[in-house]
Amino acid sequence: MNTEDVLPPAPPPSPPPLPTQRPGRRLNTWIIVLIVVVGLAVLLLPVLAIVAGIALPSLTKATSKAQQIQCVNHLKNIGLWVRVHSLDHTNGYPKSLNQISIELRDAKMLICPSQRKRVTVDNFESALAASTYVYDGEGASEQEPNRIIAFCPHHRNVLVADGSVQQLPLQRFETLETRNGHKYLK
Repeated sequence: MNTEDVLPPAPPPSPPPLPTQRPGRRLNTWIIVLIVVVGLAVLLLPVLAIVAGIALPSLTKATSKAQQIQCVNHLKNIGLWVRVHSLDHTNGYPKSLNQISIELRDAKMLICPSQRKRVTVDNFESALAASTYVYDGEGASEQEPNRIIAFCPHHRNVLVADGSVQQLPLQRFETLETRNGHKYLK
């Protein structure tokens, strides 16, 4: 029997041992990293504050514009249901928003979006009591297309008897024509 067949091959030589690190060296590295991170944070915070200062006014404007558009949508829906009511009932437009509250899909439709934080709406009765829209549709009809039947005093959006909603500038809103106790577009 041959000895080369029985003995396993010799393992490769092991690499030389690594030099040992001093115990304080790892701590020094973390202190340097911490100083760099804190330094970057101190430099970046003013930049982030400036960017936020520039962005916040435009976000506020966008929110205000979205609320104004949603207010127009609410008045448009109210106008739709007022006209549907006038077709279903021969006595014309409803005397109050209470008569169309069944048709409205959401009680919050009676509250201007910019006023929702100030008003709690649980049901149609509370929405009608707190409605921010001024309704003056009693006795109106489509024969008076310029008659204002509802408006939002906050956004100066007006719902006209023909079903359209217009956003009026302040000067035009303050100088609306009044006939027989009702407001009309000129």
